[in-house]
Amino acid sequence: MVMVSVVAAAISYALIERPVRERLGSKDGGPVAVRRRGRVTLIAVPFVLLLVAGTSIATTRVSRLAERDDVVMLVGDSVPLHLVPDLESAFAERGWHVVSAAHGGCSVTGETLLVDGGGPVEASEICPDEVATSQDVVLADARPDIVVWWDRFSISGFVTATGEQVVGGSARFWELRQQSLDRAIQHFRDAGADVVLVGTEPPGQEVVHAHCGGEIRCSWLQYQQDRYFDVTQRWNRMLEAAAAPSDDGVTFLDVAPSVCRVLEPRCNDTVGGVPARKDGIHYQAAGIPLIVGLLEDGIAPVMELRTAMLAAP
Repeated sequence: MVMVSVVAAAISYALIERPVRERLGSKDGGPVAVRRRGRVTLIAVPFVLLLVAGTSIATTRVSRLAERDDVVMLVGDSVPLHLVPDLESAFAERGWHVVSAAHGGCSVTGETLLVDGGGPVEASEICPDEVATSQDVVLADARPDIVVWWDRFSISGFVTATGEQVVGGSARFWELRQQSLDRAIQHFRDAGADVVLVGTEPPGQEVVHAHCGGEIRCSWLQYQQDRYFDVTQRWNRMLEAAAAPSDDGVTFLDVAPSVCRVLEPRCNDTVGGVPARKDGIHYQAAGIPLIVGLLEDGIAPVMELRTAMLAAP
């Protein structure tokens, strides 16, 4: 599976990610609050995640090796997608298998993106069909224990199935975002999985200062900076609220305060003086073991609790 992921990611970069990035740009510490519906745990580790641009990967049919296997499913964009081989290698030591239905340039709920101040992003028109199809295939074949929701594009404006253009941060935006969030969580829960919702952070300062090129790309990055406090943080509060009411298998990981030195639109994510994301988006070099280890630490208590609850008479 790891080899399939690597090859597919390389192919998708050339055929899909590069064109999307040219159109849209790279869309893609203290304690991390892990809030489960009905319970709160503090994990004293910094946590890093963030904004990236498009890759897409063809979902292969990956069934469980045995009924006792623990499976972690990734949904989101190219940030988790690029980490699949590293996550699989690290998680294997715990007996966890990683499967992916992540698509670069797409939100978890798969809308066609709407650039602030512009029109729909043509390259994202595949998102509605591809995201839903791949998620359903992986849910059916792998029957994951945990679905990790990790994307940045839920903060973007989007186009509905009826062609309505919804501006990010508008009243209509929040109404439809809440509906799609609730539907997606219920879909994953109906498939028997617990859900880990990871909050969205601002892009690394490297991408803001050194890698902004092209009108659409710069518009997207500027949008993230300008709307960090009223859109991104509000979205994170919406995720946290979704994990709050009762103990029904939904957890929120609050990551932004741990990675950025100060909670601001331009994130300083340096590790030993070197950016964890040299392009401001994808984890590289020292950033890879950092983020893989932190994801593992964040998922572990959820998996342990799930195992204990399933084993209880």
